[in-house]
This record gives sequence, structure tokens and C-alpha cells, in this order.
Amino acid sequence: MFCKLLASMSTFPSRSYLGTVLLSAFLCSVVITSKATVISDDFNRADSSVIGNGWTTSAGSVVGNPKIVSNRLANDALGDSPSGIFQPLAFTTPLQVQATLTPTDGDASVPAGSRFIHTFFVKSDGSVTGGYGVTFYRADSVFNNSAVRLVDNNAIIDTIASPFQFLSTLAVNFVVELDGSVHGSATEGSNVFNFNFGPHAMVSSGSNFEALLGGRGGSTSPSQTIDNLVVNSVPEPAGLALVAASACVVMARRRRRQTNAVALTAEIRVD
Repeated sequence: MFCKLLASMSTFPSRSYLGTVLLSAFLCSVVITSKATVISDDFNRADSSVIGNGWTTSAGSVVGNPKIVSNRLANDALGDSPSGIFQPLAFTTPLQVQATLTPTDGDASVPAGSRFIHTFFVKSDGSVTGGYGVTFYRADSVFNNSAVRLVDNNAIIDTIASPFQFLSTLAVNFVVELDGSVHGSATEGSNVFNFNFGPHAMVSSGSNFEALLGGRGGSTSPSQTIDNLVVNSVPEPAGLALVAASACVVMARRRRRQTNAVALTAEIRVD
């Protein structure tokens, strides 16, 4: 569509060519920055084991199931087995995931090696083990070993340690690209942890988006929760948009030359 707009500008004097280039850059930026929200849930509804809002409980949890507690997604029982929710979402464009996590250790008896995890999967098969994505991980009761892990079909592909420990409230924002690369940030207060996983040939092949909680939890005071979950479909990569914009500039320039040539021929015939 904007190619036609650019081409129409070629009928203006030649100095408008700069305007054509600037307009193409602007339109390109609009294409790159636009995105569409495909999932949004703040879990602000009555405490219940029925999650609602299009979610289905993930299969395969050994201990506990997800439930809504105090307007957040939580676990309904103590235990180290993850539980979660999923809904259909084809992974055909890059996806941006944003959420607020609370991995507070509310159980002083948790031994070293126990874990608190929040996991987000694309290409999930609807089970707690089948999907591709990242896990925000914190181990043992003294907040040691915080990290982000890249996971594919229940296998840990890579781990990036955080420079600070995940404590009470963690805001996460990341993008899963179609080539399997994942990049984003985890923020707690003034601490910001930027992470980047390179491309990976994904084994997972499901057609759902999934959110999982694992580690110690409780129905009265859940020690890990998910809140303010938003998933956005991100448009085509910037490179493709730039190529499209560049092609439109070339088309506009070619049309301008053709218009000038016609005008010159008309002047010669008049003379």
C-alpha cells in the first residue's frame, strides 16, 4: 500500500525525492513497531480452580494444579512438580511475552537444590514438558542461582546466570523469534538483566502457548505466581521491512525518471 503512496510522490519536483526517502523510513518504522495482542490476562477474578478466559489446564502435573489466588495465577498445592495453563496459538510470527512474576520463598524449610520456576512455552503440546521457551529459575531458600534457561521439549539447551538474585517481584519482557532465538530482559527494582539466546533448531512441534509454575507453592500464600500476562504477535523482521521500503524507493525513483523523460519529450516536440 505505501509503495503506491511513494510512487505517487514521484510526480512532484525532483527535490521531493528526499521526502520520498524520509517517508519510506517513517512507514518502515511503523511496520516494525506495530504489533497485535493475541493473549492478555490480568487474572483479576474470583479465587477459583477454574482459570477461564480460554485457558486449559496443562496435562502431566504430578502435584498440584493451577488456580487463581488473589487475582494472580498460582499453584494449589505444595510440591516441586510444575503445573500450568495453555491455549491455542500457532507460532507463525515472532511472539513477545510480558508478565509479572513473584518467586518469593514463603517456605523456610525449602532445602538447597529446590527450585522456584516460571516457564513460558511456544509450540507447546499442552503438557508440562512439551514446548519451547524460557524458564526463569531461582534455586534454594537463600535466593541463590537465579538464571534464565532455554528449554526445548523438556531438555535444557542453555543457561544464562543473572547478575542479581530474583527476589519478590520480577517483570519479564522477551521475544521468541521464528529461528528459535530468544532475547529480552528481567527487571526487579533498579536491577535489569538482559539476556540473549541464539538460534536453535526447535524439536517441540505443538500449537499452543503455555505458562507454567513450579517449585514450592500454597493455596493460602502462594510462593510463586504469574500476573499481568500479555502475548503480542510481532510483525515481520526489520530487515524485510527495510527491503520492502527500499524497493518502494527504487520504484518511485524509476517512475519519476519516466515522468521526467515524458515531459522532456513533450518539450522537444513543442520546440
